[in-house]
Amino acid sequence: AQIRDKLQTRSKFVFYTDQLLKLLCEYAFITVPSTTKVVTTPTGGEFQGVTFNPVCGVSIMRSGEAMESALRSVIIDMKIGKVLVQQDQETKQRRLLYSKLPKDITKHHIMLLDPILASGSSTLAVLKHLMEVGCKEEQISFVNMISCPEGIQNVFNNYPKISIVTTMVDEKLDNEKLIIPGLGEFSDRYFGT
Repeated sequence: AQIRDKLQTRSKFVFYTDQLLKLLCEYAFITVPSTTKVVTTPTGGEFQGVTFNPVCGVSIMRSGEAMESALRSVIIDMKIGKVLVQQDQETKQRRLLYSKLPKDITKHHIMLLDPILASGSSTLAVLKHLMEVGCKEEQISFVNMISCPEGIQNVFNNYPKISIVTTMVDEKLDNEKLIIPGLGEFSDRYFGT
């Protein structure tokens, strides 16, 4: 309720959102392939654990940037790429305007970061781009805080092999493509604009 309250102060919205995003990013690692690793403990015993495949983040600007520090708090030496998607005023379709990805992105499991999954149009534009640069669906986990059934269905209809990790699936999209009950314009609330 803290992040959904329209009367919430910006500082508390950011604080509670950051806490939730860190937990979400930690949980998202269940989608990352791992291998067994045996280590020797300081007492000389052996311990069998796991090591994760290399991971990088890709944030969908601007709201996805709010998730970067949460992801970096979970894994050390994280590479993070950025993409910018905006609506074409003539066609009303989302299109990729900017992309700066790690050169070796195809060798990583990708955490695609955007806190809100509404219609999925921005996500689809980015996924299309990631496929064009050689990534595979199976190596992508789309990590978001709040989603809705329409957006999830739209993404899975086009990319059925990606993973989606979310904290909440809200009721629906309204006629203006806003998630109901939702939390309002995430970027404006988070960045104070």
